[in-house]
Amino acid sequence: MANAGHYAEIVGGCAKQRRLMDLGHRLLQAAAEPSAQPEAVARHYARQVLEVAAPTPSPAKDRPAGPTLAPEALYGLAGDVVRAFAPHTEADPAGLLANTLTGFGNMVGPGPHALVGRTRHPAKLYAAIVGPSGKGRKGTARAEIRPLLEQADPDWGRRCIASGLASGEGLMHRLRDEVRDAKGEITEAGTADKRLLVVEAEFARVLAVAGRDSSTLSMQLRDFWDSDRAQSLAKNDPMVASGTHVSMLVEITCEELLRRLTETEGRNGFANRYLYWYVRRAQYLPHGGRLDPRTFDELAERVGETAKQARKIRAMHRSPDANEYWDLVYPELEAETEEGGLAAAVTDRGAAQTLRLSVVYALLDGSAMIDLPHLQAAYAVWRYCEASALEIFGDALGDEVADQLLEHLQAAGEQGLSLREQNGLFHGHVSSERLAGARARLLRARRGLTLRESLARLQTGTAEKAEKGSRRPRFTWSDALNFLRKSCGLSAEKVRRKVARAPPFLRFLRTFSAAVSAGHTLNPLNQQPPQTPCP
Repeated sequence: MANAGHYAEIVGGCAKQRRLMDLGHRLLQAAAEPSAQPEAVARHYARQVLEVAAPTPSPAKDRPAGPTLAPEALYGLAGDVVRAFAPHTEADPAGLLANTLTGFGNMVGPGPHALVGRTRHPAKLYAAIVGPSGKGRKGTARAEIRPLLEQADPDWGRRCIASGLASGEGLMHRLRDEVRDAKGEITEAGTADKRLLVVEAEFARVLAVAGRDSSTLSMQLRDFWDSDRAQSLAKNDPMVASGTHVSMLVEITCEELLRRLTETEGRNGFANRYLYWYVRRAQYLPHGGRLDPRTFDELAERVGETAKQARKIRAMHRSPDANEYWDLVYPELEAETEEGGLAAAVTDRGAAQTLRLSVVYALLDGSAMIDLPHLQAAYAVWRYCEASALEIFGDALGDEVADQLLEHLQAAGEQGLSLREQNGLFHGHVSSERLAGARARLLRARRGLTLRESLARLQTGTAEKAEKGSRRPRFTWSDALNFLRKSCGLSAEKVRRKVARAPPFLRFLRTFSAAVSAGHTLNPLNQQPPQTPCP
């Protein structure tokens, strides 16, 4: 029985050989007919031969756990594309879908859009494909879908796909308007086709550029996501770019994204304009795979014809059924999360992202009406991207000191870390003020230790000194007040006002300082503290 799988593969291979021999025999018989047309016979049997000869997919046994793409996401033409390619590639179906939606949305251009008030939401998406280096097959998905889209619209493929973002000024120059003098004559030519799909296989480099103090790249990318117009008011070379339609398709590993995405970029709106797709190798294909050329051509033709039809559409609206579904999911998409962290920060545009996805799905149907299946597919994609963000960022806060402190607190378990131990983690290279700020971030984000646990660990740290033979320090009310001020991230004046307005809080501080000085064990904050008189 141990070799059952091995023998099953041998039997399957023999069966495939017999089918190929049978097809070859039938092909020769058909070609020998007097009335046979060789080209027609060849086309008829070529597809069957390719289907039989296609490698049998082997599921990747080491495929790591992660988010699952709901069936609703594979709706319509996009689903047909993914299902056609999936058996012939090791790329994750989610990666294939991300490339299809982002590329098609850019191909259609800025005309079709949904309105929220006066804000336009066209079919432009920023997609970040995130996965392990090499084994995530991020570039494999792009390599499969890009030729399909380029064949569907060759002009778009030649003129509107670019890479190598180096500065905000360079991006503006690529999309600039023409410049005319006072007589109306053109003094500087502009860009005629304002569609641009930026493909970056090394998104870490772009994040490094955007993180520089003098860089305008982050600002320009935010502007191009928000609207179709951006401008640079540089004194020497002012530029305006209007009627633009910029999409982003970037690839990066989880480790690089966590390292490069600074706290500023994570929370200033740059990061939450991206949809994060966590991808993994889907299966093993030792000898590769190849989609039937005829199927490839048919899909390319469908995509091209649908794009032509979609470009005629302008304002788009939801159907009554879609409106009812939107009423149900909108509160969830706009709900504020209680926890902080990068995962919450980068998923803070759920409603806008879902709306844009629904626009793309409707356009893939050539429809000006966003119907229920389009919105359900868009919501399924958003849920996948939201789960991907949680998988990628986890408990990360975007603060290097706070994240390192959290990692050690989690490793310490219920025992926690005293203040001395927390200071020792950084070998004196982090100031007490910086560490107090990081601790306050963890407390505000409800990560690591709770306030009660922090106070208890402070007492333990005080007791550690006594165990070493030193005189028990007198922990005064001022010490307790100062500790709470630092841990809560409040100024001394704010703490004094809070104490003045809340006598019970003042009594707790006095009781706490007396209990620590007397060596008493602290009670949880939700219990009545011991009424030890304040010395």
